[in-house]
Amino acid sequence: MASDSLLVWMSTRDSYVESQGTTTLRIKHASKLGRNVMDFRDTAGDLVSLDLPRLKHLKPVVVEIIGSRNPLDDLLKKLDAISCEEVGLIFESVRSVIIHEASCSAATICDFLRRLTIASSFSISGVDYTAAEWDNVGKALQRLNVRCLSAGCGPVCSLARTLNVEMLHLAGQPGVSLAELTNCTTPLVTVKTLFASEIDFENASEGAAEKLLEVIPSLFPRLESLIFDWNMVDPALTFDAQAKKIVDAIIALKSKIPLSMVAVIAYTPCGATKHAAGELARSLSPDFHQVSLVTFATRGVPVDNHNFSLVLGGESSDARTTLTHLIVQRRSSIITAGQSMLLIDAESNLHQSGSLVDFGGFDAKYIQKEIEAKDKEFAQQTYE
Repeated sequence: MASDSLLVWMSTRDSYVESQGTTTLRIKHASKLGRNVMDFRDTAGDLVSLDLPRLKHLKPVVVEIIGSRNPLDDLLKKLDAISCEEVGLIFESVRSVIIHEASCSAATICDFLRRLTIASSFSISGVDYTAAEWDNVGKALQRLNVRCLSAGCGPVCSLARTLNVEMLHLAGQPGVSLAELTNCTTPLVTVKTLFASEIDFENASEGAAEKLLEVIPSLFPRLESLIFDWNMVDPALTFDAQAKKIVDAIIALKSKIPLSMVAVIAYTPCGATKHAAGELARSLSPDFHQVSLVTFATRGVPVDNHNFSLVLGGESSDARTTLTHLIVQRRSSIITAGQSMLLIDAESNLHQSGSLVDFGGFDAKYIQKEIEAKDKEFAQQTYE
């Protein structure tokens, strides 16, 4: 293969008549092409040879930089050989960047970010940077007009303050520590929507969830929407004395901040947990407008086997409707930062699924060898 060409994996189009939504460019090791973060096949697809300049025709809207042995640095070095104008055309449609356990350095991430013009949402988890490196990442993001930040590591409060984000997701690995939030002394006044999804309570004292809720009014004084994932408290919902304390702490927020929507997402696979969800909804009803309970089945589970519950209420009917769409209609208990942009930008298309393009390097023979080895490995596991 020519040195200015690359071999990518592209998902197969379901229709050549209907719009295919957004394009996601995933940069990952060759052995992971066509596979999600759980290492399973996403969908049908094929290896396709492209000239490097033809990347601009793909117009990726989302860029994911994922995993160990990541080839981002190789891609950037190749891009240095083409004109700045062409590089700009490749990334001109990018609106969301996701970095998950990527092995590339902070300097490489900053080099990539400098090639973008805008990024409405930015997600980062599973990386270990120095304080100086985090500062550099923050500086590289400042000019990109980031409106939504999702972080599972690093100085979250400092990043959110630097970027003046409207929406904050506390999500991803290894999980933001409770101490990071309780020790933050400067309010994050621009944050109006908070997703509390994955917070590290492991080393916290008893009542960690209540402590998190207690700090919200001082840390997020203008918060309007709170989405609380019960998985942080317990894998499955039970409405015991501890749960009642947490619900009371949620109710207490109503008199302290302009909360117009609250939602609780919980794993409710059986009758007892579904009953608990009903108790939670009834407890919130006197204090929040139009509290509702919706049960649903996540993708991969038979549609009639409802295994999750969404309890939500508040004066903002638009927020309630949008969140229900993002969770229940999409059959997913997890919302990415990009998908959640619909809550603050009605014109956002980042929630629309579309085509996938996976880049794993420039060595075509190595890519094919790695994919064949991975497929063989899975075939043997299935046979066994």
